[in-house]
Amino acid sequence: MAFLQLRETEQADSELKQGRVMGEGRFHQKLELCDNKTGKIQGWIMAPIFLREAEKLAKNPSQVSR
Repeated sequence: MAFLQLRETEQADSELKQGRVMGEGRFHQKLELCDNKTGKIQGWIMAPIFLREAEKLAKNPSQVSR
């Protein structure tokens, strides 16, 4: 979302794609409450929410504030 604010759409698309891959890969594995190697479960639960928000902004970049 920061790259969209900076009007760097190619970098924003690249980061969004990477985020999708990371999130989808992680949710195919077992989530553990305190897994210090891959992050805490709370962060992984919030990741799809942030990803969905970023995807909406990527579809309509005119709504991105500067």
